[in-house]
Amino acid sequence: IGGTTSAYQAEAGVRLSRGGACSVTTKNVFDSRDELAAHGLYLELSSAAALAGLYTLMESKAVRKRERVVILCTSHGYKDLQQRA
Repeated sequence: IGGTTSAYQAEAGVRLSRGGACSVTTKNVFDSRDELAAHGLYLELSSAAALAGLYTLMESKAVRKRERVVILCTSHGYKDLQQRA
């Protein structure tokens, strides 16, 4: 998810934590947003991308099924209402 407001901060966070990142498809992000909404969490696409990324990492075996994972989702879906209309 590109952007001028937080992309550099996210990149710095990954580097400082010695973490990693992965690519996700637009379809997977929308599917993850819909899945989260079905559980009562109406989130914007940038937050749903975190769940899509988890699924991608699980498919590649970078994250195992029994590992504990925390996904931070900070943006509500009302920001994306124009895309839903």
